[in-house]
Amino acid sequence: MKEVAGPTPQAIMAYNRYNKEIRFLIPDDEPSGLHTETAIAYLDYRQGGVRVDPQFGKNPEELAYTDSLFRRLSERGITRFSQVMVTGYASPEGDYRHNETLARQRAEEFRAYISRRYLPEGCPMICNSVAEDWEELRRMVAVSGKPYAEPVCFLIDNYGIFEGREAYLKQLENGRVYRELLRDFFPYLRRVEVRLSYEQPPVGDAEAARLLYSDPSRLTLSEMYRVARYYPPATEQHREVYLIAAETYPESIVAQINAAAASLLLGDAETARHYLDRDDVESDPRAAINREIMLELIVEKEVNP
Repeated sequence: MKEVAGPTPQAIMAYNRYNKEIRFLIPDDEPSGLHTETAIAYLDYRQGGVRVDPQFGKNPEELAYTDSLFRRLSERGITRFSQVMVTGYASPEGDYRHNETLARQRAEEFRAYISRRYLPEGCPMICNSVAEDWEELRRMVAVSGKPYAEPVCFLIDNYGIFEGREAYLKQLENGRVYRELLRDFFPYLRRVEVRLSYEQPPVGDAEAARLLYSDPSRLTLSEMYRVARYYPPATEQHREVYLIAAETYPESIVAQINAAAASLLLGDAETARHYLDRDDVESDPRAAINREIMLELIVEKEVNP
């Protein structure tokens, strides 16, 4: 645990005035100890092949990411998984049925590869494939800043795979756009993804306090908030726990509201505003009371600077 600094006069004032009103939420939407981690490999294959060759092309480097994921989990005592999902993706050029077969077979081969090396017998596995990953292509093109991004996205959005989509793309700028897509974007569509779901062993308070500042992604919100109980409210150390939680789980409205609440206990309306002004948080009725307190502090500061 960190050494605790005493509350500031501003914090004492805010705590005495608002501590019975400020709302902290209990996280109730997280699976009990269930975690998911993902590794992606952009593998090279011999012409027309589907077998994973660890020594071919850039595969040693790509497979090192997968190896490091399993090794890191093993070092934490995690060797059994609730589910392992392998998905193979192919790029859109060429015949759809060929791409469908290629994506499926490469996913199955990658499943066999990791099964032999890392997984215990009987591990639950799911194997999926995406024949032509237009969704990822659209996402990459949309954020690329390329001058042809808008027409490419328009064609993907308005023409189906079997309605001439690829043919229309080939017509853009006499084929120049398609050639650039083929060279610069399609290689990143050809990949295999492994997603591991596992039960995180229970974490004690002392270990949670250590992980909070070294590897917070290994903790659930509930485990983080247990650390906060060791610090007095209206102290920077107490607030810091909630800020780390909000940063670690940016998609969690509960984490954002609680980070704002911990800031309000210090009389810090501006930091609270950073969390409460987010659209999804502002529209959540659970944030209403904390927003009222935040606005009251802001108005008071403007009247009495």
